[in-house]
Amino acid sequence: MKRSLLITAISLLYTVWLPVGKAAELENDRVKEVSVIDQTKARFPGAMRVVGIEEGFVSVAVLVDEEGNVSDTLVLESTGSAFTNSALKAIEEWSFRPAQLQGSTVPSSAKLDFDFRLDEELRWQIQAPAQADITHTTLSEDPISFTPFDELDRIPLPIRITEPNSFRSGSATIEFYIDETGSVRCPSVISSPSLNLGRELVDTVVGWSFEIPLKSGRPTNTRVRQTFACKDGKLSSASNGND
Repeated sequence: MKRSLLITAISLLYTVWLPVGKAAELENDRVKEVSVIDQTKARFPGAMRVVGIEEGFVSVAVLVDEEGNVSDTLVLESTGSAFTNSALKAIEEWSFRPAQLQGSTVPSSAKLDFDFRLDEELRWQIQAPAQADITHTTLSEDPISFTPFDELDRIPLPIRITEPNSFRSGSATIEFYIDETGSVRCPSVISSPSLNLGRELVDTVVGWSFEIPLKSGRPTNTRVRQTFACKDGKLSSASNGND
């Protein structure tokens, strides 16, 4: 790994990352978000009913490809494995309309929140990657945690990075998750002046890996929104627009 590339990547994360809810509005074309076409209900787990648990919560990030198929799922938060399994089984039967950029379909992620309550109809909502923070819950069976980027113990630095394969120039905003192993999951284009540039940067970020994100010393998931500036296929810093 070239030292100059590592320094550039670290500089990007310290100066360019955009906390969710504080992202800059760019002049570039924005992505038309993923939407749900058809869905089936997720069942309240019988095992939870038997032990007297009456509610649960699951939040899942899904990556939807150009054909509308789910190509990756990342459980961001869950109050128990039984609720997780019920939500994931339901998602397998859902149909999605892929995101669009400049009239063409592109891979993109969305966050699905499932609110389980005993003897009540399941409540769920789909959220674009930049919207509301996940509500933390208190049930203790096999919990999975999510932590906003600015609440981590420290910034997870990249330990493996790649640069774009092409020599395109321009800026694009990419959002992705870092899971509990430091892997990049469910990356998506938020805005880009060029369809090809957006796709190129998503393909680049997929190859990155990071230090494990920590909250109070424990591994967690987090979400990053990053504006990448490219010049002749080389990454450079860009303004974060947080003034």
